[in-house]
Amino acid sequence: MTALGRVVDGKYRLLYLLGRGGMGSVWVAEHIELSSRVAIKFINAPRAATEHARRRFRREARAAAALRGPNVVQVFDYGIDQGDPYIVMELLEGETLADRLQREGSLTIQETTTIALQIANALARAHEQGIVHRDLKPANIFLASDEANLTVKLLDFGLAKIVSGRHGITLDLTQPGNPVGTLQYMSPEQLLGERVDARTDVWAFAVVICECLTGCLPFSDTNAKAIVPSLNRRLKGLPSSFADVPAGFDVWFQRGTKRDRSEREASVRAFAADLARLTSGLSGYCRMHTSDESKPMRSISAYPSTNDSFAQRIPSSVPAAINGRRDIDHIALIAKLSRNTAILWTRHKVGVGEWIRLTLHFEEETKGQTTLAKVLKVNAGSSDRPAWWAYEVTVRFAQPLDAMTERLRLLSAD
Repeated sequence: MTALGRVVDGKYRLLYLLGRGGMGSVWVAEHIELSSRVAIKFINAPRAATEHARRRFRREARAAAALRGPNVVQVFDYGIDQGDPYIVMELLEGETLADRLQREGSLTIQETTTIALQIANALARAHEQGIVHRDLKPANIFLASDEANLTVKLLDFGLAKIVSGRHGITLDLTQPGNPVGTLQYMSPEQLLGERVDARTDVWAFAVVICECLTGCLPFSDTNAKAIVPSLNRRLKGLPSSFADVPAGFDVWFQRGTKRDRSEREASVRAFAADLARLTSGLSGYCRMHTSDESKPMRSISAYPSTNDSFAQRIPSSVPAAINGRRDIDHIALIAKLSRNTAILWTRHKVGVGEWIRLTLHFEEETKGQTTLAKVLKVNAGSSDRPAWWAYEVTVRFAQPLDAMTERLRLLSAD
């Protein structure tokens, strides 16, 4: 079982859970001999027991490893430990595009163009080697940043389709007629389970860029029965119906979302270059039109409670994102948790009296539970926490976590 402190193949020690999705989980780990940190991805049980999932996982490792480049996450190792397949990847610092959009709503024209050009570079490299990603979406686009530059990394080739027979990965692991991908970004040919090619990724690319600029998807339905007809007829509206997009953007978007692939833009690199030309010299945000889709996240009122009768110790592998960030310097591990307070281990420096936004990610949850919390105490001295975490922070929630009571009881009983 994947757990904090586990040693994988005698080489890597798991430090903490970075994220979990429907197919797998990603952990931060330390190479024991080199003392360097990496990311390790596992298949979630019971998927790990199926040969189909193992082959798809192996294909992800080989496809990503074949695409050496600045805009593709680098794969270092692959193996099976205690029956669990794993991939060792570079550990990125930053956040996903999905996290950024959730926090900010939309991006500036300059940010969108920068991200688009780098996504296109990664996709073009894949297409040149006969690989179609098939699951391009904000959650699979990572924004790795330092003080000076933003580097975009394309993640998760678990659904990649090898269309040229290169790299010795010629088998498509899906059955004909079965659509694979993420509904909101899937092209009509994906939805129908038809043959895919580079133009399939172009469709998703156009949708992602539209979302970056407008803060909205070009359709709002997320139910499969509703979304399929909407995609096979016409989109809910052009980008200009959601926001004041640059002149020519509607036409650009339509080029990437033609139902008939023979009429759709074929080159993602040329498509991105055209976007850069029409946004050249422009700056700032596209003013969004008022709609249900573009409403900001609901605010959380800050009324502290003094009732702290439900204190429980829970496993410290439960992560919490600080201020919407899940990179190394903003993640926290929960050492103790109650309905009203928590003790966190983190590398993120905060001050006593500061208000922070915490998103608690429990087992099998990807969106997490978000609340506002006030910092009561910061301890940088010795404590029970591992040395990796620089601070022990005590916080009080703005509102009691009543909805989590039963969940806390179950966790504390483990």
